[in-house]
Amino acid sequence: MSVSGRTMVRMKVTARVVRDDECWLTYVPEVDRYTHAHHTGVVQTMAQDLVQVMLGERLERIEVAIEWPEELAAPVREFERLQVEAERARNRAAQAQRDQAPSLQEQGVPLRDSGALLHVSLQRVHQLLQPSLRSEDTRWWSGSKMCSSARSGSGTSRGRTEGPRVACTSSSSVPGG
Repeated sequence: MSVSGRTMVRMKVTARVVRDDECWLTYVPEVDRYTHAHHTGVVQTMAQDLVQVMLGERLERIEVAIEWPEELAAPVREFERLQVEAERARNRAAQAQRDQAPSLQEQGVPLRDSGALLHVSLQRVHQLLQPSLRSEDTRWWSGSKMCSSARSGSGTSRGRTEGPRVACTSSSSVPGG
């Protein structure tokens, strides 16, 4: 952080938390004082307020490191480790899906069947096959009027457009755009 070209020095304090009968008792050794919080979500705020009152520091300068009891911290660490592991697995699965969509198309598998095999919608398969259509300056429009499409012959016998979402790059071709 910088204020008027100077770097703001942060004061680091520790909040050691234990469960009391009705609240979270919080000890801040830097000021040798206790405070309490009725919910875990306000432990940091209460510790910051205590330091501000005791030392006169500005709230934005006070950085609090919370130390939870081990019986609470261990399961939370395990949960967080599993969340990271699950996120990595989701990313690998999404990459595999992106890799497989073109492979299925090269083998002549229809888009609808590719969607069923990859457990996604027909529209999602089309998105996986057309990543260049997903640029920042492209508006997506799904409906009976097509602005542009990478696939021809996508109309149905009912006169409505079916199939891929289309990219509308011209604001005049989008209603209200």
